[in-house]
Amino acid sequence: MKQKIVNSQKTSGFHFPDAIRFQKRIFFKAYFLLLVGIAATLLMSSCVKSDGNLKHPIPFKAHFVAINESLNSPENPIQKDRAVGPGEGTPIGKANLDATLTYDLSGPSPLKVTGDVTIKTANGDKIFMTQDSYSPDPDAEGNFKVIGSLTITGGTGKYSRAKGTLKIEVLGNFASAERDVSMEGMFSY
Repeated sequence: MKQKIVNSQKTSGFHFPDAIRFQKRIFFKAYFLLLVGIAATLLMSSCVKSDGNLKHPIPFKAHFVAINESLNSPENPIQKDRAVGPGEGTPIGKANLDATLTYDLSGPSPLKVTGDVTIKTANGDKIFMTQDSYSPDPDAEGNFKVIGSLTITGGTGKYSRAKGTLKIEVLGNFASAERDVSMEGMFSY
């Protein structure tokens, strides 16, 4: 009797179909881990505030009582004034205003008023602005107003990247050096 010889040779490796299934499993596990890693990285990076990004625009509203001083002689048609005074606003809190303004008295009405405005907050941070406004003719009692816009151009401290546009209204009377200054609008920092 002859016995059937059974192939008893041991193979040291996978059969071809088993090798393909093993490679597919490894590939899909690696692919899954890669996707999970990318998703986790994106999620964590979206939670971190980047210093390069400005906050979304927020409301700005402030009121100051400033004292106006002429910086040149009244005979000069091109006038330069400085207005300085305390105030308060949102979100700046207590602050001080310092504005240098120029206008031409020989120009047509309404007078164009331009200048540079700085707000200094209680902690020393500053907001820099340029003013572009006009002043209609005063009334019979000498009351006047200046209406226009302020363009925020930057600042210092937490306002170093400040941007935005505000409306400005200044009320006063020629008999007094006191000026009532209101600002309102939106800005980012």
